[in-house]
Amino acid sequence: MLLADIDSEVANFIVRRPLEGTILFREVVHEILTIKGLVPDNADTSQLAVSLRIGAATLPNLRWACGQEARYSGLVKVTGVVLGVTATATYTKSTKYTCPNEDCEGHHSNQYVRIHVPGASEMETVGRKFRCCVCCSGLKELKSQRSLSDKLLAEVIPVDDLEIMDAQTATGHRNQTVAVVIRDDLCSTVQLGQQYVIIGTQKVNFHGDSVTKMFEVTDKNRDCTFQQLPLSMKRLFSSWSGTAFVFPYLIAFRFADQVCPANCFFKLKLQLLISLVLTSEVPAMHVLAVCTETQLAQRLMDYASRLMTRTTTHTSLHVLGVKATASLYPWAPYFLQAGSLVLSSGGVCKVGDLRAMKKSPRLELQTALTESKVQVALESRYTGGLPHMLSLPLSCQVWALLSNHPATTSSGNTLATSVGTASFSYGAAATVSDVSPALLDAFNLVCHCDVSFSSSTDVTEDLASHILLSSLTSHEEPTTYLRPQCSSLAAPGPHERIPFEEFKQYIQVARAQRSVMTVEAEWLLTSYLIATRHARAHTTMTTQGTAVPLNAWNTLQALSHGVCRLALRTAVLEADALLAVMLYEEALTARHGVSALNVFPEPHIPADTADCYITTQLVPEMRKFHSRLLSFCGKSGGRPASEE
Repeated sequence: MLLADIDSEVANFIVRRPLEGTILFREVVHEILTIKGLVPDNADTSQLAVSLRIGAATLPNLRWACGQEARYSGLVKVTGVVLGVTATATYTKSTKYTCPNEDCEGHHSNQYVRIHVPGASEMETVGRKFRCCVCCSGLKELKSQRSLSDKLLAEVIPVDDLEIMDAQTATGHRNQTVAVVIRDDLCSTVQLGQQYVIIGTQKVNFHGDSVTKMFEVTDKNRDCTFQQLPLSMKRLFSSWSGTAFVFPYLIAFRFADQVCPANCFFKLKLQLLISLVLTSEVPAMHVLAVCTETQLAQRLMDYASRLMTRTTTHTSLHVLGVKATASLYPWAPYFLQAGSLVLSSGGVCKVGDLRAMKKSPRLELQTALTESKVQVALESRYTGGLPHMLSLPLSCQVWALLSNHPATTSSGNTLATSVGTASFSYGAAATVSDVSPALLDAFNLVCHCDVSFSSSTDVTEDLASHILLSSLTSHEEPTTYLRPQCSSLAAPGPHERIPFEEFKQYIQVARAQRSVMTVEAEWLLTSYLIATRHARAHTTMTTQGTAVPLNAWNTLQALSHGVCRLALRTAVLEADALLAVMLYEEALTARHGVSALNVFPEPHIPADTADCYITTQLVPEMRKFHSRLLSFCGKSGGRPASEE
């Protein structure tokens, strides 16, 4: 861009004719190195290998360049996601030739050094058809002067087509991808499922009657965007940011009111929002919703996943993790195809109802969630030696459903297996079949969505009332949708209905927050975890263990950081850890019964009084829970001092 300001003609020349621009750049570098005395005086320009990478430039899109066929040979740009990569192979980056005639001038000079340039094939670097320009003798390659480097081929799909691919996921079709050749140091930075801004040139290959187009990369970088907090969120935040717990609860209460009543599946909404704002710096939070009304929960997850820029819906027609196949390119031994978990990197992967998955995908999902990585086995035919496992980090949030209805066998008999090990008064024990406890423990939170309702009729009535009220008030002002009965909501905008686009901006701002755990919050989480492991310990004739899953610490950390980011703070306070403990204890109670903390799910709250409950009764109840938690943890001094 600086060059364009100084001399637009030269800048346009480099962009539209990158090969000649690289040669010009090499001559400039050679002149500078010669002046500074960094190279010998007899060094020739052909002995320098340079790489001209242009990052911040306004370049034409790849779609436009493809429409120009072979007439445009300049730099183009494409923003896409890596769907698959080949194995890394070596190629000849540069080599030296000499004339076999000792009396010829070309026998003693360095003028026959050939260096690979973007867009050229390897046959143009290494071959037997080169001749001396002095005596016309065939040149001989000095193989000891060869310089090798890495290359791979990646299949990239533009981000514009990614949403179309997710919408057509049920058909099993595969979208046309762009073949991208990546070389040298850029190979080590390519990861399956990641999104990049790729800059390079088109490469057209002619094989008889067929013509194939490839894309050779000259530069790439991660794609990132940042949004500002919308005005409605600013008003709500300024009114309630100083009160602990209230702002995240108000956000969760207003979330997805277009598809779900505000008072239905409230805790699931809060957990999904927490999962949305988590990034790779903190542990992930994978959510499993157990409910009778799976269709309503599915609608809620579909709506929530639209807040992310990357969302994948897994079906049985697609690969879950990574699949290794034989490569279509002769220079690569294998090709890795990214599955749903890898394509959702940095976003959300919805796997649907676990009861609809077969045994093999379930085990693969359980392994990926437990170990936080996706593994693929490379057989001996691909490696040329012993088989080995290739691991990729699991960097997405996984959401799943589990129907509460009992399954039936082929003979019509009903199979019922309790998810929990205890029965309790509010009836959260779900009846499912063929779901192992290890798979349930692999999820960070198992949210029982029916515990706040006496029956599924309550959900149906609330949904019917919600649809009717939305239809009747569709022509009114959005702020009249909710009519709070609490005078404390006189502050500007606390009961305002928040549009979807503003919610999306809020999630992006919350994800950009970098939260740090304070000493008080860490002490509270550690004390609770030790106490609850002892309280829920069970001993049998042969084993001794606890009902608390092994990923409890990561879950508590994820919940605390998520609540902190929802409140738009950078430090995880003790109040954030307290709310995280309450959410986790509710999930444990729903599965394994009541503990000494006596945590029960919140009662079913009518929509017209929910705001009043959150702003007036939530804080006193959390203070009571704080006192019970300190007693439960056996506080006896040594607790870090913290402000009220």
